[in-house]
Amino acid sequence: FKNKIVLLPTLKTFNTIKKTISGLTVHGSTALGPGYFQSLLASKGSVGSKVILCTDGQANVGMGGLMDPNSTTFYTKMADHAKKKKVMISILSLKGDNCNLK
Repeated sequence: FKNKIVLLPTLKTFNTIKKTISGLTVHGSTALGPGYFQSLLASKGSVGSKVILCTDGQANVGMGGLMDPNSTTFYTKMADHAKKKKVMISILSLKGDNCNLK
């Protein structure tokens, strides 16, 4: 096959993800909207895809920035698209952030 897919053992994959997340630090501005948008593009609309969106604070830069009066519409459209494609979205915020997820 031209594009070979290699599946790693679950424990190795879990430990890699855990190590990567543990190494994240809080700093700078948060472009949550573009990250959310890119994650949905990366899922390629594959039914049953799962996206984990990590954030270190408020969405304050780029599309979907909370100061933008259209941000609610943006996130609603993204959520509707994910729901339609059956893409599960999980949001992981770092301890000590200013995310205030509800």
